Amino acid sequence: MKMDTDSSTNENSKKINGRRRLTWFDWIQLIVTVLIPIIIAIYTVVDSKSNESIAEANRRKDVEIAEANRRKNLEIAELNLRSEFEIAEANRLNEIRLGEQSREKDRALSIDQQEENILVQYQTFLSKLILDHGNYLEKSSEAKTVAQFMTLTALEQVNIKRKRILLRSLHHANLINFLKTEKLFDTSVVNLDQADLSHIQFGLALNQTGQLPMYRYISWNYLYLPRTILTYASFRYTILDHTTFTQSIMDFVDMSFAAHTNHQSPTNFVNVSMIKANLSNVRFRLTNFSLTNLILSQMDNFECIECHFSHSILTEVNLNYSRFPHTLHLSKNRLQFNSANFSHSHMYFALFRSINFSRSDWSHVQASQIGIYNSIFTNAIMRKSLLSKSIIQDSTFEFMDFYETDFSYARFSNVTFINSNMYLVNMHFVICERCFFINVNFIDTIWTYVSLTNSKFRDCSIDIDELLENSIDISESKLINGTKEYNLGELNPYHPILYNIRVKTGDRISPETYMNVYLTIFGQMNQTKETELKSNEYQLNRFQPEHIDNFTYLFDNLGQVCCS
Repeated sequence: MKMDTDSSTNENSKKINGRRRLTWFDWIQLIVTVLIPIIIAIYTVVDSKSNESIAEANRRKDVEIAEANRRKNLEIAELNLRSEFEIAEANRLNEIRLGEQSREKDRALSIDQQEENILVQYQTFLSKLILDHGNYLEKSSEAKTVAQFMTLTALEQVNIKRKRILLRSLHHANLINFLKTEKLFDTSVVNLDQADLSHIQFGLALNQTGQLPMYRYISWNYLYLPRTILTYASFRYTILDHTTFTQSIMDFVDMSFAAHTNHQSPTNFVNVSMIKANLSNVRFRLTNFSLTNLILSQMDNFECIECHFSHSILTEVNLNYSRFPHTLHLSKNRLQFNSANFSHSHMYFALFRSINFSRSDWSHVQASQIGIYNSIFTNAIMRKSLLSKSIIQDSTFEFMDFYETDFSYARFSNVTFINSNMYLVNMHFVICERCFFINVNFIDTIWTYVSLTNSKFRDCSIDIDELLENSIDISESKLINGTKEYNLGELNPYHPILYNIRVKTGDRISPETYMNVYLTIFGQMNQTKETELKSNEYQLNRFQPEHIDNFTYLFDNLGQVCCS
């Protein structure tokens, strides 16, 4: 057996050895033949993987695009839904608003109709009441009670316009007009105590600022409205003869151009609150404003003849061009302004005549070019006030505090100062004729260019040397201390005099001028040089039509002025 195997092996070996030997080319062909299928297989696998990746990427992108489109569609749908909801909500709110406006209009019409019915019913009631009782109505307590009850009830239920109609009806029927009864006090048939009459237009609803003929004014004569509420009410262009507003609240009331037509027609404003009231261009007589609060009110061009302001508050009030005259220029029965508070008020060109200002407060008052005549100031305060270029005549100042008050260019005539403090008072260019100073403190008083003629100083604290050095005229004046009397100056015929020059411009076509104007004054003793009439702080525009311009110059005594 073994021998057979060996022989077979040898035969194969010989066959092999007997074959052709393989070359390198054969080997390469063999390798290529083997590698090509492998490479093809690998390429196929790789290509398949790449296609799968591309397909996956495309699929993922398609999914993202689909998701984005879905989200966008959702957003669009949401926006559309929201827009539809907003439109629906706006329509709903608009319908509600229109419905509310319609209901409000209906409600207003209903209220207006109700108020009209109330007014008609009240006027019917009032007519019947008057017809039933006639002139005896004020004597029937039951009728007065019913009338007052019905009036107050109606006033509470109607608007401002109908309140005015109602009050007008009551006034024409003499039911809210004061009557003098046997009990000797003023009253009315219908008492409107505490009634709210705010914002009512008693006067003309005009925006005019000038005077109107009296026939256009609305008359409320004998109106009796004490203790009523009249805030923001208007009495413009009304006639208020014999009216009463005692203890009423009249803050912000407009009484501009209100007037009296009767010379004996007092109006009573005692203890009234008139804060920020407008009383411009008012013309009153015999009116009592005692205890009245007029803080911050407008009272420019206000005229009140023989009126009283005792204990009234006029702080920060505009009193420019106002006038408070007495019918008798030298009356001993002076008007009562005692304890009135004028602090921080403005009263340029104001006029006060025959007034008692005892214990009044004039602190920080701006009162240039005012006139004070036949008046008394006792225990009053006039600290840091401005009264320059003012005229004060026939008046007395006693126990006064004039600390830092400015009287520069003022003119005093027959004025007495007693027991007063004039510390740091400015008497620059003051003219004082027949003035009497008794126990007055003149510490640091400014005397420059002062003129004191026929005046007397008794027991005063004064620096005589400074007075003599700074005064321009002190002739016929005397200093009396104890039993000693000193003549302070001799009369000098050529002593300097302060001349007040007033120039009135006419009313012809374009009479004004903006050129420099010069003046020469000729007197029996002397004449001035050619002097330019210069503006001052109170004359911004000189020489205007129908306007008077004032100028003050110091010249040597000219004697009797004959021509200029």
